[in-house]
Amino acid sequence: MLDPVINKLPAMSPLPGRAPRPRWPWAATAGVIGVAACLFTLAPRVPLLLWNSSASMPIGLYALDARGAPKRGDIVVVAFPGPVMELAASRGYLHAGVPAIKRVAAVSGNLVCARGQNIFVNDRFVAAAKSVDGWGRLLEAWQGCRRLGDEVLLLGDERRSFDGRYFGPIARARVIGTARLLWRW
Repeated sequence: MLDPVINKLPAMSPLPGRAPRPRWPWAATAGVIGVAACLFTLAPRVPLLLWNSSASMPIGLYALDARGAPKRGDIVVVAFPGPVMELAASRGYLHAGVPAIKRVAAVSGNLVCARGQNIFVNDRFVAAAKSVDGWGRLLEAWQGCRRLGDEVLLLGDERRSFDGRYFGPIARARVIGTARLLWRW
């Protein structure tokens, strides 16, 4: 029924000398942008840049990369477990809920031991715990010896850092991602 009407419409033709352009690239591009926008809104929000103001690692601006498992020697951003975060916040080491930046000293399969004030990874000395913090408050050093499963031992670069010397290894799932120092204060 519509055929006679459609046949009477003027033909749409491209500009002289130009071939008609297919419309599918625009539709495909719009579809990809739409899917990407949906995925972006559904993905968990992770900051890409972090400012470290704690002296346990170099103070400055860090870039966060949340891909891949951390390796020994990597600098990582970590969300401390509840009791560790509570102690850090109550003593003024960190604000509650703020992630920390530490270096990975041991990973899955490494043997981590704390004997007295000394910390060893695979029978090699890596750090010594202090008995008091910078304000003279007592610190309890973690004690024990175990082969790490899906855990990491974290240490700060500064010897007075509040780190695994005092709370031991933590679950690798607490690591948000690796960090790279972009600008040092």
